Amino acid sequence: TRLKSTKTMHGSAPPHRAEAMPFQQDTVTLRFAPDQGFEYKFTMRPGQVLLYSWTATDSLDYLFHGEIENDHSGAVTNYERKKGAAAHGSLTALFEGLHGWAWHNSSAGTVTLTLEYAGYFEKHGVIGAPEGALISPKD
Repeated sequence: TRLKSTKTMHGSAPPHRAEAMPFQQDTVTLRFAPDQGFEYKFTMRPGQVLLYSWTATDSLDYLFHGEIENDHSGAVTNYERKKGAAAHGSLTALFEGLHGWAWHNSSAGTVTLTLEYAGYFEKHGVIGAPEGALISPKD
């Protein structure tokens, strides 16, 4: 058979994107005390993709969002704001910056969350968490 060339629709992203580095993957476990909240973020460039799946032992309030790094205007792009014990999906970064979740435990008990991720990003980590909140991996 002969392969035919296809054209990308105007304004749409190409279906293939080469990266200079291999994809990264890991699992982190986070512990939220009652009335405690903090963030987990990925630094990404436009077009980089993150696959994710997280589950928690109880519902958490969360905001999945992105923001331009070092932009002190407070501007945030919200992807999803919900209360839940799990979320699964992917994100293609539309702009260079920090992309991730702000979780808050509004329950009376401790909640443990496991985040599995894979994709292309520059760096990642927890923001604003107290000592002992990052269960694994240990830094």
